[in-house]
Amino acid sequence: LGIYELESMRPTVEFLSQIVLCCSCTIQFLRAMEKSELDKIVEKLKAEAPTEAGATGGANDGFETQGFDVHLERSHLNDEDLQRLIAALEGYSCVRLFLEGNGLTDVSADALATIIGDSNVVGSLNISHNQISAAGAKAVAEAIKRNKSLQILDLSHNSIGDDGGAALGEGLRYNNTLRVVRLARCRINDEGAEALAMALVEENTSVQELDMSSNGFGSDAMQAFAWAIDGKNLVSLTLRSCDLRHDDVPVLLGALPANSTLRELDLRFNKIGDKGASHLADLLRENDGLTHIDLRNNKIGHEIGYTALALALTENTSVLALELGDYADDSDEPDILELIDGLVAKNALLAKLSHTQSRSQV
Repeated sequence: LGIYELESMRPTVEFLSQIVLCCSCTIQFLRAMEKSELDKIVEKLKAEAPTEAGATGGANDGFETQGFDVHLERSHLNDEDLQRLIAALEGYSCVRLFLEGNGLTDVSADALATIIGDSNVVGSLNISHNQISAAGAKAVAEAIKRNKSLQILDLSHNSIGDDGGAALGEGLRYNNTLRVVRLARCRINDEGAEALAMALVEENTSVQELDMSSNGFGSDAMQAFAWAIDGKNLVSLTLRSCDLRHDDVPVLLGALPANSTLRELDLRFNKIGDKGASHLADLLRENDGLTHIDLRNNKIGHEIGYTALALALTENTSVLALELGDYADDSDEPDILELIDGLVAKNALLAKLSHTQSRSQV
């Protein structure tokens, strides 16, 4: 380009530079506003900090009323911010921390592990959607071995991998206070998944709700989860988007006829198809525990899969809600749908049969 052309472009370049500078200032301003929320929370915690005489006692004493919520979701917190928060929590107990969607790393996981392992400050911890790796998960795993107050742990959407999953499985062997463990989309494969499931089979008796959605595991881990179901402690199991096929259903859910503990089963976004639905239908005939089943987005057709499930529900005495839908079956004729509705009508307990498509894949 000649000098004239360059000179003629100068106003445009300067204008664009001003826009970039303005955007940068706006981002910094928004960040400062979000940070002010942390400032407010820290100030309030310090102002209302319990005195040593007023600090409450036991590990599980009054969990439902004693704890309170700290909401700092998607607040652009960094590791230094978390250190401020932790310092302000001294003297409190069973606090429910919601820290998902920030920029927290293994440094923050280490800091949280310290207070989890050495006190009853935290009753519930959600650090999903952060930047925690296997190292951070290992720190948390060591902490839960000693902890007596943490009841909910959500590490979903962190790349902890098999090493992190296996470490948490080992930690659960020594823990009997955690009730809910959520590890969706954590890049956990066979080794980590099997370690977690076997901890529930062999040692842990407290975990009632487990979410392992969007992780990849094979037959060995599937068998371990089946044993965990058979262990009769799990109340809710979520395995969305785990690439389950029809032949996984009898392996995973083979213990259902003798199980009356598992209440909720979420298998959305898998590939069990009509064969898998038929396998589940056979198992439901002898099960009196499941109340809510979600099979949306599983390529289940009306003529075979829906009908098999509907027939099973005429004999089942526990299912209150069954969610289906997603598959454009050629057999959508009114007579088949009328047959299904008639069969379902024979189940006086069924409150909901949904044919809607699920949009959330985890």
